[in-house]
Parts: sequence; C-alpha cells; structure tokens
Amino acid sequence: MKKYFILILFITVGFSQYLYSNTVLEITAKEIIENVQDRYKKINTIVAKYTQSIKFKLSKIEQSFNGTLYLKKEKKYRIETDQQTILTDGVTSWAYSPKTKQVVIDNFKEDKNSLSPEKFLTQYPDDYYSNLIGKSKINNQDAYELKLTPKENNSFIKSMKVWVDSDEWFIRKIEWVDMNGNSTIYTVKKIDANVDLGNEKFQFKPGKDIQIIDLR
Repeated sequence: MKKYFILILFITVGFSQYLYSNTVLEITAKEIIENVQDRYKKINTIVAKYTQSIKFKLSKIEQSFNGTLYLKKEKKYRIETDQQTILTDGVTSWAYSPKTKQVVIDNFKEDKNSLSPEKFLTQYPDDYYSNLIGKSKINNQDAYELKLTPKENNSFIKSMKVWVDSDEWFIRKIEWVDMNGNSTIYTVKKIDANVDLGNEKFQFKPGKDIQIIDLR
C-alpha cells in the first residue's frame, strides 16, 4: 500500500510540474515582448524607483545603490542617484555630480550601444534573440523570465535576462553581462505610469556654485 501511495504521489507531483511547465510555455517570448511594447505605447510618462547592483569581474568590487527614473516621451529622461543626476530633454544632456559640484553639458547623442531607458524599452528587443526561460517571483509578483542574446557579435552586452510581470506587462528586473565580464542588475521596486511631469524636470539649471563643463 505504501508503495502505491508513493507511486501516486510521484505521478501527482510530476503531473503538476508538467502542467506548470506548459502554463509557462502557453505564451511565447515574442508575445511577451509585443505585450510590453504595446503597454509602453499607451504610456507618456513613467516614474520608477529601482536598485542597481554592479559587480566588476577583474577587481571583484561590488556596488549597489538606489535610483529614480523619470521618463517622458519622446527622448526625455532623468536618472537620479546619490552619486549623480543624468538627464536630457532630447536635445541637450546634463551629467551632474553633487560631490564635485560639476555639471557636464553636451548635445544629446544616441548610438546603437547607448543604454537610454526609452531605447531599451522600445527598441532593444529587436536587437536580440529572445527565449522564454520560465516564470519566477520578483517583489512578490509573478514574472516571465526571458533570456536575450545579441544578434551582433560586437555588441557591448554579451548576455541579458529580463523579467516581465504578467499583470501589467512592465519590465521588473534586468540583468546583463557586458563584454568585459561585468554584471549589472536593475530591480524595479515601484513604478507609476502617466503621472504629471513637466518639461522642466528634464532640464538642468546650474547654480552659481556649480562648475560648468560645456562640451557642445
């Protein structure tokens, strides 16, 4: 009797895992990416609080800090951390360091290796082959885990994973390894969409005590 019970238990567990696996695979990586892109098409502004962790391969040094991303279409974003503030209005970009009291001003530039938030959220999946790995929890939310492999061999990012929640289709976590072997992880703690953000949020007006380095 005991042997039959163990056999039934084994079949039940195995069947449950089979059902879970097929539930995960009912949607494809392409469909997930399309859902994410459709979601962002309906959004004009985003405010996201996140944590960033970086591990440098050679030095073994690890860094972790909190940040806030403000995003407004088109090509306007502001990234605030304790170390620096980086922002652009789509024409001019500013990089301000409160420690050195310096701001570097330049013309806004985009290239295929740039990691601007808007470009990643709307275009980056097209530059990668995507595979659905499975499903996991991110901040107590169900999320699909995708592995992205760059189509170009000379890409700065060599491998990437993205976690997308299954309710709102927001990107909740990003992890990548660059060509130097350094790993970076972004985990979104909170995200609000279509909040009121004025254009002045994406422009920097330095005070008299701030040194200006103008590269334009």
